[in-house]
Amino acid sequence: MTNDIIELRLLAKCFSMNMYKLCDSQIYALAEKTGFQNLSQIKEIVLSLKTHSFNLIKLKNNFILILKFTKSEALILCPSFDSLNMYLRHFEWLKVVSQSENICKLAYKLYTNKETPSWPLVFNQYAGVKDKIEKSINISSKEMFINEEEVINDLKDINEIALEKALGKITHTSYIGSFFEKNNFIRGEKDVLIGYVSRLNQAAIQTGMPIKEAFIIQDKLMEKIELEARINTLPAWLNELTWIYFCRLKLLRKELTIPIEWI
Repeated sequence: MTNDIIELRLLAKCFSMNMYKLCDSQIYALAEKTGFQNLSQIKEIVLSLKTHSFNLIKLKNNFILILKFTKSEALILCPSFDSLNMYLRHFEWLKVVSQSENICKLAYKLYTNKETPSWPLVFNQYAGVKDKIEKSINISSKEMFINEEEVINDLKDINEIALEKALGKITHTSYIGSFFEKNNFIRGEKDVLIGYVSRLNQAAIQTGMPIKEAFIIQDKLMEKIELEARINTLPAWLNELTWIYFCRLKLLRKELTIPIEWI
């Protein structure tokens, strides 16, 4: 075993990830904490990506990072967290989102033993494993406002299917955020995310989340945003911030509806 492979495995262990290599249309495990069940479908995604790129892919219940070197060679990193609590797992995935570019760059250097190139970090969202969500570019301000209201209402209704669909649309927040992101206005990106967290927090309280708990979550998320040196893939941040509140509200509703067993 080469030192490079050992170091790659250490990287995978540090970030609690499975790691695979695509070579000549075959996928090989380099570091596997738990078996990943969708490797054949993941391969289809990998083959569809542009070469010379770092990719953050949002699946229904996970993220994956893909370093695409050539048409037939890629490195795939799949987070594998032990917690079955989706509320806690979304906090873990937010860490992956915030560190995605650094993880890709470090993995590239360990894998190739070369200096990291200035490849773009591309974010794509998939409804299933291979069905890419395409966002319409031609959209009016009114439609963006309606889309954002739809996200908030689906959050309040704790409607998972509708919320997932709504998050695939362009909202006023995501549109403004993309402007700041393209121009590398980091302060603007942070302000957009903080404003969005405030709105999610208000919606959560209106839905029944205890006020004290809601503000603990809000403070934790705002601190996380402020401490970031850079905000990469802002759409992924918006997704995860929404799901953190959604999963906690869903858990609270379940706890409140558990029947009491009288002794």
